[in-house]
Amino acid sequence: WDLMTMLLLVIVAFLTPVDVALMESEPGDGMFAFNKLIDFVFLTDMVLQFFTMFPTKTRFGWRLVTSRAAIARHYLRGWFILDVLSIFPFDLAGILLQSPGLQQLKIMKGIRLLRLLKIMRVLKASSLFKRWEASVAISFHWIAVVKVGTAMVVVVHWTACVWAMTAQLSGFSEGGTENWATQGCSVLPPESRFQLYLASLYWSVTTVTTIGYGDILPVTAVERNVCTVCMYMSGIIWAYVIGQICGVLGKG
Repeated sequence: WDLMTMLLLVIVAFLTPVDVALMESEPGDGMFAFNKLIDFVFLTDMVLQFFTMFPTKTRFGWRLVTSRAAIARHYLRGWFILDVLSIFPFDLAGILLQSPGLQQLKIMKGIRLLRLLKIMRVLKASSLFKRWEASVAISFHWIAVVKVGTAMVVVVHWTACVWAMTAQLSGFSEGGTENWATQGCSVLPPESRFQLYLASLYWSVTTVTTIGYGDILPVTAVERNVCTVCMYMSGIIWAYVIGQICGVLGKG
């Protein structure tokens, strides 16, 4: 079960930002059905958490808590709120509120962004990874390399999706011209979301790795603000990655 949960968390980490930033899931399509299937698995996992023992430290050492009431209190005080937010059907709420009059309201964009709360569940991957790490005989150096490499890929992907979303929220798919995708770089066709993601991924890699060619530029004030935050966070993340790699090489 942990292995399947970890696999689904990886899928959510990569698929949900793309779904929110570039796609419009509707009832009946494959993406919508797949998201509901993942939500069902996570809902099942929530139920199982009320029956899963957890370790606690006593003066005699570690022991597993078997009391149903204690297990329920532990879960309710821990991951329960996060798990509820991660499976709440914000996409259904957005679909129910869709109408010609509401499409232009900021509330629709807000509901769309709330779907990103689903990736908060990825935070639980740390506890699952610790259990997996304790059960396999792999060198600490290799584990550190895998962690850094995985984190780097995820950060680049998430940054690319954020940058693509800025163009989408500015009306890129509807033919809007006040965005980086039509003025800040080579003109991209509004119907090609794949090309939009590729351009965003290119910008993300050059930003996170502090290369910054400067051929893709923000156009609006919102894009400048997003770009500033991304560059600031990228500098911190890149410094952390370099530090971790140097630490692993130094200990090796």
